[in-house]
Amino acid sequence: METSAERLTRLAKIMAQELVDRPEEVLVTSVAGEYSLIIEINTHPTDVGKLIGKMGVNADAMREILTAVGCKLHISVVLEIIDPFSSRHDTVRVYRRTPFRRRGT
Repeated sequence: METSAERLTRLAKIMAQELVDRPEEVLVTSVAGEYSLIIEINTHPTDVGKLIGKMGVNADAMREILTAVGCKLHISVVLEIIDPFSSRHDTVRVYRRTPFRRRGT
């Protein structure tokens, strides 16, 4: 039987693969806590922009869906999209927002 964390990770991978040109290069990893889950998505460098979308629309939509499913399962979900071209701290740039953040409040 699949755990809640595995279901959310699989959902994130399916969504990411549908958005990019090279779905076979999508790598999704997760770190699960008792009531939290961090999902990291790595993909081909040319597909990062498609995954994020204009002004972050695609990434925000993925976060909304994962957060909604996570609420149903009583899990706080954080989605991180890894950008291999970023020079911040000589590592990667992570696109992430605080979970359960409501717009307009």
